[in-house]
Amino acid sequence: MTELDRLETARLVGERLREEHLDYQRAMDSDPDVMATLGGVRSENESWELLWSGLEHWERNGFGPWVFHARETGETVGGAALRRAEIEGRQEVELGYRVAAAWWGHGIATEMASALVGVARDRLGLAEIVAFTLPYNLASRRVMEKVGFTYERDIEWAGLPHVLYRRRLERE
Repeated sequence: MTELDRLETARLVGERLREEHLDYQRAMDSDPDVMATLGGVRSENESWELLWSGLEHWERNGFGPWVFHARETGETVGGAALRRAEIEGRQEVELGYRVAAAWWGHGIATEMASALVGVARDRLGLAEIVAFTLPYNLASRRVMEKVGFTYERDIEWAGLPHVLYRRRLERE
């Protein structure tokens, strides 16, 4: 077990993505509310592919997706990831997150995002990270801004217009 296999925040415990998380992956991928701004509901095959992609990312890079649980109840509340992505020809490390609909409005995305900003800065030693979303996803944009990201520019991702945010990671 590496130091990144488990993350803890005030209310959450995150664990490195594992094969056993397929049921969580399917629940999130098949929820139309959760997936409304993430490309739409995914098939079972697409969920498997996403899971394997996350596992492979961990193997290649030493970081990737985490699944987060409520500290008090153990209930799975969402997931967040740091992943390598090529954006308009430039290699970046992207912060992404999604929260189970039952937990919306409780600051879960902000707490997960803040934890991963800390991982990127303090444990991975990255100089900067990016995050992006659809222009109308105001909740996600607010999360990015709360954890220190700044709007940089409009981009195209997956054939759709997105807004790109960047966060420089000075050591505190």
